Amino acid sequence: MQELDRQNMTDAEYISRELDYNELFGLFVMRRKIRLLRYLFSLPAEQFKQDHVSLFKLALEMEAFDVAALIHKEFFRLLRDA
Repeated sequence: MQELDRQNMTDAEYISRELDYNELFGLFVMRRKIRLLRYLFSLPAEQFKQDHVSLFKLALEMEAFDVAALIHKEFFRLLRDA
C-alpha cells in the first residue's frame, strides 16, 4: 500500500511527508541556523505544525536564549494570546 502511495507522490511531497520537522527545529536551534529556522516558520501549517509556545519553551530548555528571543520577537502577539 505504501508503495502505491509513493508512486502517486512527487519526490518533494514524499520527502516533506517523511521529515520530522520538530527534530529539524531542534537541530537548527542547536546549530543556530537562523535562516533555516525562518524557513521552517514560513512552511504551511500542515507541514510544520507550529505551536509557538512549545517551540519557545524548547529553545529555552536547549539554552538557546538568542533563538528564544528571536521566536519571541517574531511571534510575540501569538505568544501573548496563548
